[in-house]
Amino acid sequence: LPTADKIVIMPTWRPWEIARAHGNFLETGYCKMITQMLEALPPHLQQKTMILPHPLVSRQLEQLPKSLTEKMVLNRPYDEVLQETAVLITDYSSIAYDAFYRGARVIFDWSEKDVCMEAYGPNTKLMLNETNVFGDVIYGSGQLAEVIEENYKNPQRAEYQKRYARLVEFQDGNNTKRLMELLKKDGIFAF
Repeated sequence: LPTADKIVIMPTWRPWEIARAHGNFLETGYCKMITQMLEALPPHLQQKTMILPHPLVSRQLEQLPKSLTEKMVLNRPYDEVLQETAVLITDYSSIAYDAFYRGARVIFDWSEKDVCMEAYGPNTKLMLNETNVFGDVIYGSGQLAEVIEENYKNPQRAEYQKRYARLVEFQDGNNTKRLMELLKKDGIFAF
């Protein structure tokens, strides 16, 4: 939306960190990444920032410092949050597709991509790479402040729009309808 002015932080949950999360959530790579992203934001954009935690970590949130929890959005649908999102900062969460479709600029922090892909296992494939990613890619929080400023002040780049269009065939707002029709056709749902 043209009125969208929020910066949303949402990295992908790391299921291999579940045991550590129950013990000390602050020591997980997930929590450390969120903290680094938040700390890298320019001071004048801090009040525009929201953290959208993954639903699987909701029980661990009481361990977090107030500096993180006061920015967390817990009881609102993702759809509502994305309507307000000007910039999404993630690692490789699929929410990037929804945010970009709605006009947000996406920043991908791939500083831990290789470690995460190894932890997910050898059969894990990331659809995005350097040649098709539809947002700026950074490899550490040191680059984040500058990239946030650039993305916050400017519209989506034409280059990223072209890349997104090559990845996402339909952009007409009818994907749910198409999916339901396919599920019905395949006999998965009878309605």
